[in-house]
Formats: sequence, C-alpha cells, structure tokens
Amino acid sequence: MLNMISTKQFPANSKLYRGSSKLVNNSNNISYFIYGNGAIKKVEDLYVKYQGNRVYEYNTKKNMNLVKMNNKESVRALVNTTDNQNIKNAIMETFRVNNSKNVKRNSNANLNRTVARHICAIGYDGYIAKEMKKGNSNNVFHREVVICKPREKIRYIKNFAPLTALMARKSVKSRNVSPPQSPVKTFLLNRSLTNNNFVTP
Repeated sequence: MLNMISTKQFPANSKLYRGSSKLVNNSNNISYFIYGNGAIKKVEDLYVKYQGNRVYEYNTKKNMNLVKMNNKESVRALVNTTDNQNIKNAIMETFRVNNSKNVKRNSNANLNRTVARHICAIGYDGYIAKEMKKGNSNNVFHREVVICKPREKIRYIKNFAPLTALMARKSVKSRNVSPPQSPVKTFLLNRSLTNNNFVTP
C-alpha cells in the first residue's frame, strides 16, 4: 500500500512558522507548522492564542518526503497500512473522504497526533496538506505541515511577538487597565501555556 501513497518532496530552505512559548526541542518527536503565503498571519490569528504569545520561524535543513493528506487516494491507502482500528478511525475522522470529491479536514489534537505518529512509524518525514474545506462546513482549513523528529530537519531562525498582541498590550496600557482585568490577559492567565506541539484550532 505504500506505493499508492502520494507524497511531496518538500525542499530544503523552506520557511515554516508556528505559534509557541518556546523552541521546538529534542523531546518533540512531532511538531506542527504552517507554510506558504499568509502563513505568519494564520499563525497570529489561529495559534498564538493557543500555544503562547510569539511566532517562531524556521527553515528546513533538508528535503523531506511528506505524505499528501489532501489527496483522497493517499488517505485511503494510509488507512490500509495498519490493522490497528484506532489508527484507522483517527485517519478517517480527521481526513474525511466520504461523500465528497475532495478530502475534508476535521482537526482534533489527539487524533491528529495519532495520525502523525503512524505516518512517522511507517517511514515518512511527516505529512503536508493544502487548504481543505472543514468537515461539515464550507469554511477552509489552512495549509499545514507536520514533521517527524523536527530538530533533525529544521533550523531555528527567529521569534517575534505578533502585531495583534502588541496592539492589545498598547490598548490595555492606554486605558490604564491592570493586566489581569484585560480579556487577553485573563484568557492567558486562565489557560496553562504548554509546549504542546500539536494543538490546532
């Protein structure tokens, strides 16, 4: 079944972005990134509020062989690479191929992780997907890349605070409102910021 899985050769020196409170480190066996045009804005809008308050930029160090998860034949073939029903269910739930000519994305952090671990276990560098419609709506899920053993394959470039966060802090200061009373600050204080490398909105 592996020869029925469609892959993309993702080139070295490609930029990847993620929202986090710290660097990807050696303990991270799987990490999630956004790539392509508009990636920084997507990270700011969708991920910074979940994973920390900074945008991290990386470059790929080598070419990678990534499974194309927006390809229906690839998803079906991937399901057939395992006898584990939990893995099969995770693939079919997060990358839906039924009743549609295209794959639909139904992102769930735990199921995403199960899918990615299986892809890593069968020898790929991770997976890649173009924009896809979300499960039961016409909304669009952004482009994504998941990399196995990322520290071996990416190079850290820089990190920076998103413009939206800077504007929020200035707004709070100008109104003379203490940080805990700010909605942004209250949200962050009530949520534990962890180095969870596989959270999606």
